[in-house]
Amino acid sequence: MADKLYFSRDAKLYVELTSNAGYNQGLWEVPILDGFSFSQSTNQTEIGLTEMESTAGISRRGRRLFTDSLAPAEWSFSTYIRPTIKSSSNNYLVDEVLWAAMAGADTHESAQSAGNAATTTESVDFFRNTSDSATSAPVMDVSAGTLNFSESNRSTLPKLTLYFVFETDTTNPMVYKLSNAIVNECSIDFDIDGIATANWSGFAKEIEDMKTAGKVTVQSGSTISGATAGDVFLDNAADLRLGVATGATTLIQAYRTGVTSTKNFIRNRLTQLEVKGNNRDVLPGAAGSISALTNASPGVFTTGTTPHNLKVGDPIFIEGLVDDGSGGTGTLATAVNGVDTLTVNTVPTGTTFTVAVSGTALNTTTLDTYVSGGTFKTGVYRFTLTGGNITISNNITYLVPEELGIINKPVEGVTGARAIGGNFTCYLVFDDDGVDGTNTGSSADFCSDLVNPTAGLTKVVNDFDVTFKVGGTVSTEPRVDFNFPKVHIDVPSHTIEDVISLETNFGAYTNDFDTVNEFNVTVHGVTP
Repeated sequence: MADKLYFSRDAKLYVELTSNAGYNQGLWEVPILDGFSFSQSTNQTEIGLTEMESTAGISRRGRRLFTDSLAPAEWSFSTYIRPTIKSSSNNYLVDEVLWAAMAGADTHESAQSAGNAATTTESVDFFRNTSDSATSAPVMDVSAGTLNFSESNRSTLPKLTLYFVFETDTTNPMVYKLSNAIVNECSIDFDIDGIATANWSGFAKEIEDMKTAGKVTVQSGSTISGATAGDVFLDNAADLRLGVATGATTLIQAYRTGVTSTKNFIRNRLTQLEVKGNNRDVLPGAAGSISALTNASPGVFTTGTTPHNLKVGDPIFIEGLVDDGSGGTGTLATAVNGVDTLTVNTVPTGTTFTVAVSGTALNTTTLDTYVSGGTFKTGVYRFTLTGGNITISNNITYLVPEELGIINKPVEGVTGARAIGGNFTCYLVFDDDGVDGTNTGSSADFCSDLVNPTAGLTKVVNDFDVTFKVGGTVSTEPRVDFNFPKVHIDVPSHTIEDVISLETNFGAYTNDFDTVNEFNVTVHGVTP
């Protein structure tokens, strides 16, 4: 057989999820981009010898090298974030198994729970196994398209097996197996002219060359029932086959939802950032004054002739509204002033809006009549981004023994302090269209409020609810919302270029270390 060369552009990646009990939960094909890598090195000790000169005029010099252990394998690759709908309503990402494993899920509903052939289908949720789950809710709910990190407070995370397959030579593909792989970090960069991309990295126990070990077979005839010519599988009973289950004649196809679609790529240029201040008393966001309120169902608020800059769903806090006490069945001022469950219900025009109380539109027909006054605060700031980054890191340390006289292998990866945060940049925008010259929630307002000694600087931890709406908000477009319910944002720094910009860092946190609520993902797929 002539020498064979293999090219990175012929690479495919398959990811297997294994439950804590050791059973296969499925196999996913994950398309990767140029620039992927995997490598493993050794840890060595060097001993040097130096002496002063002997009576014979000799000074012995030299060194010895000792191999201590095999270092944990390191891997990294990038994938496009591609939301896809399957079975008419279920929302998927092509790299969903990586998200689920990083969030603590080790079981794929209906997958193998014993040593029998898997019966799983892709249209199911990801869970933490019932023996040690913190909640019965799924980690990844495909029908709702939601991912949460409620099961990620673990000293060890679920194990993956990565298979890098190089099919440059289709009859002799090269397959590298990375066992006991753990996701350490995911980073998402917002390149304004790019496609939404997730950059994954982590560790593994070791790298095995499956082809040289004689464990790779290519379907050429009818060897495997149900397989087609060119299918690659591993013919070792101890290993998962790429396309074949534990029974030598049972075909299992890797999940490929969204892999071949051309509709599910997300343009970063559509991304929006919404920041909701939970300290509205000092960080008011879009704010203004009320000039009128109708007695209607629902009651319509007016802000004069100046735009209010509100959007449906914005939280809104109203105070100072005065009614006439005319004897309605309810006091208007009491129904509105200081009520913390108000949200913007509709926005008929740029100067009018209605509100909802705990989700129900406010009906003012039976309430006292509005007379005067009233101001509102939303705590909401909106930015048009020019760039940014989100990073989720588990700070994994892979444990390696250090016994003398033995070349040790890595044992297992353990988690460190979870770190979730990032940065974003935007142009410095001043907007004086706010009612009575008040805040409009622009970037200039945000910067000013944070450094105001009577506002933002009164809070040691400023409290924001931050949502990156990657791909925008249009329902027919592929998009993903990355939400951080509790965020501390640094005071922005100015970048002096042709157009003045602001750049700031943020970090997600939780009030209770026993509760994991720093990060949530909502997937809005499109039909391929």
